[in-house]
Amino acid sequence: GVMVLAMLATGAWGWLYAQVFERCVTPLAGAEAASLAMALAFVALDAHGERSFSFYRPPAADLLFRAEHYLPACFDGTACFHVCSNSLTEADIAAATFEGMERARSAVAVVSLDLNLRPALWPADVDPSPRLWQALERADLIKLSREELDYLAAPLGADGDAQVLRRLLAAQARWVIVTDGAHATTDACANGDIDERVHFFTCAPEIFAEDSRIHIGVKTDRH
Repeated sequence: GVMVLAMLATGAWGWLYAQVFERCVTPLAGAEAASLAMALAFVALDAHGERSFSFYRPPAADLLFRAEHYLPACFDGTACFHVCSNSLTEADIAAATFEGMERARSAVAVVSLDLNLRPALWPADVDPSPRLWQALERADLIKLSREELDYLAAPLGADGDAQVLRRLLAAQARWVIVTDGAHATTDACANGDIDERVHFFTCAPEIFAEDSRIHIGVKTDRH
């Protein structure tokens, strides 16, 4: 089964989230209530199916989740612990996220990260990169979009894609997945010493609706 670790608002939105989780038979493990508002995201689709986001956060209840809110037994028997960068946008919630990743690793769970970078959620005076890399280097399974790979590679020069993948695969990553919608991409990432660990394949659009081309980097020397 799936468990959700969350900090919910005490108002109507928090109640609604809790009801949805319960109806989906998804236990809220470690859920706490806070008097702040619930973070909200509105997703709009253009004529080509491309998404745009509007966020209402901060202040929001989810930013108050701390390491002490993890229940003592919530990692027992856990197979996979999944996070995204939305819980890295402030220092305290980032520390709680890193703590969860470390506890999951100690429990021999797969640590999964969908970067899911939303710049609008980050304070204007904060560079996301250091915290993003702290999370990326703790993850076994990493999902990036093409735009996110470009973002990470931008400071690194012409072979930035390859440098990013090398760094990820030299850390904890066993798999790196990069999606690029329905667009075909080049094999620019698969060169040099990572060539044998980066494989390309195309998935049917009906399986990955807008992320139909998948790139996977596999760290073959780990089990």
